[in-house]
Amino acid sequence: MNRFFYESYRDFGDTITDFDPTSNVLDLNQIFAPPSYSSSIPLDDYVQLTQIDSSTAVQIDPNGAPARNIFRTLVMENVVATNFSTSTNQNGDSTGVGGIGQLLW
Repeated sequence: MNRFFYESYRDFGDTITDFDPTSNVLDLNQIFAPPSYSSSIPLDDYVQLTQIDSSTAVQIDPNGAPARNIFRTLVMENVVATNFSTSTNQNGDSTGVGGIGQLLW
């Protein structure tokens, strides 16, 4: 298992060429401000996954503010955006996406 870990949204701009959704994790846990969710699906406040041809762009809003200051952050080549779904994060609650092949935040 590979874990792609980011501590700051300033670390982004990468292209991950070998992300395997069946065994890898993208860990964004350290990026976000303390959560104050404004939607019924908290992940929507912070992360947007966009399909671009055969790759997935991971875009974030580090503080989840309603103004939606989305930054294009990284691209995972040959990964389908719908392979990621709301699940549990590393804290075991349902506020994020987590698990192997998923996002941790």
